[in-house]
Amino acid sequence: MSVSDKSIDGRLMECARKEFLEKGFEKASLRNICRTANVTTGALYKRFKGKEELFSAIVEDTADFINECLRYKDELSMQPQSEEFLVNCWHMSDEVMLYWFKVIMEHKEPFTMLLRCSSGTKYQDFEHELATKMSESNYRFYLQAYERGITRKKITKTDLHILDAAYWKVVCEPFVHDYSWDEIVTLTSNICSFMDYCKLLEIDKGLIRKYAMTQEKIIKDILMEGHI
Repeated sequence: MSVSDKSIDGRLMECARKEFLEKGFEKASLRNICRTANVTTGALYKRFKGKEELFSAIVEDTADFINECLRYKDELSMQPQSEEFLVNCWHMSDEVMLYWFKVIMEHKEPFTMLLRCSSGTKYQDFEHELATKMSESNYRFYLQAYERGITRKKITKTDLHILDAAYWKVVCEPFVHDYSWDEIVTLTSNICSFMDYCKLLEIDKGLIRKYAMTQEKIIKDILMEGHI
């Protein structure tokens, strides 16, 4: 009785990851992936229907994880939130940005593939869809804050969507350009200065100072609950 080679899956996935990152989905070659992995095309097709299914097998856990984070945020936006929450959800600090970057760094290669290599797959609009989902929940948070006088600036839903798309761009671009962690740390303070939602929405500085000490705890609590 023959014994199956259990190392095939690992070799295929690793070589496919390298091929997709180097060439993108459309130019990647299954034949080249098989040759590099020392696997027959028959062995590949026993495991995957084709190139897109192989690509999806690498990125889908990361895509699902990020979409779950946004789904949780969406649920929060449909519930009444405290003044503290509605101030801190707009206050961008180095500490909070670095928490997010640290989480994404744990998914660095598949996240980069979703951004840079997914043209021709069902994930090709991944970045745009993230911005759209984010702006939907953000606008609900904004309306709560505006109605309670926490924000004083009137802003349209479309304007906020455009700004949220810019936010996602500055979050994603370091991965597109293969930044190291040290480079991300250096970039973070510039991002917070550039994307100053509190200034944009005219949130009182006294409220920002009042709740700044609790912002890091909120992020840690969410992380511990497994939502991001």
